[in-house]
Amino acid sequence: MPGGAVDEGADPVRLVKAADPVRLSVLKTLLEAEGIPYFVQGEESLHMLPIAGQGGIFSKDGLAASVMVSENYIEQARAVIEASDVSFDGEDLEPD
Repeated sequence: MPGGAVDEGADPVRLVKAADPVRLSVLKTLLEAEGIPYFVQGEESLHMLPIAGQGGIFSKDGLAASVMVSENYIEQARAVIEASDVSFDGEDLEPD
């Protein structure tokens, strides 16, 4: 189910560690449009302070959300990111 769970029996894998709430929202929309199951850990921390994702004293190493995808969908999720017109270069994309 997009936005709520990963496949039963499959391990979740971190796709992106995002400190920018706008990019996180775009990524969630892209995954949902493709029907890729995911969940987000730590999203609430991005809204705690107005400077959390704006390059201030808090960075992706501190206040950041992890987008978790089923290991069965990780390659498809990476392909969605690569095919998008949105730059995720500033985010921590997990390597292959």
